[in-house]
Amino acid sequence: MIEDGDECSPNPCLNGATCVDQVADFTCLCKRGFTGERCERAIGLLQVQVVRGRNLPDKDGFLAGKSDPYVRVTAYDIDNKSLSLRTSEKGGDQNPNWNQNLFFGYRSWVSMRIEVMDSDGFFNGRDDQLLPTRIIYVGVPFSGTRSDRICDSSSCRRYVDITFTYRN
Repeated sequence: MIEDGDECSPNPCLNGATCVDQVADFTCLCKRGFTGERCERAIGLLQVQVVRGRNLPDKDGFLAGKSDPYVRVTAYDIDNKSLSLRTSEKGGDQNPNWNQNLFFGYRSWVSMRIEVMDSDGFFNGRDDQLLPTRIIYVGVPFSGTRSDRICDSSSCRRYVDITFTYRN
């Protein structure tokens, strides 16, 4: 006869999870905002709002018109899996107002790469970078809203404003 102990004593589950004792095993019932075998991973909904850009450079050159800016955001989770989303293009606008929300869904988000680009179209080669690439660490766990400015230099004359929200 196999003797079954209480695998929930002491509670092996993390982050306030409830332990359910089973025969020679246990299951953790995670609270909202956590996942994993022992509820060890924080998860949350990541939303990025790309607000506006100002004084963005013209990378299209003489007789090619003005830059067609867009912002690409790539979010990375704790397993280094990524999801890339982008705003619409603002044709010929060096002072675009996007006010566009990008929704990344529920995962254990850790960081984001923000790229401000000029669309050169399908037949014109690679898109040009308008501002330096920025890496922002979301942090685990983080819950709340933060604003940030992606700048060209310390003077921040050319920039894009973003706000991001991470909720468990």
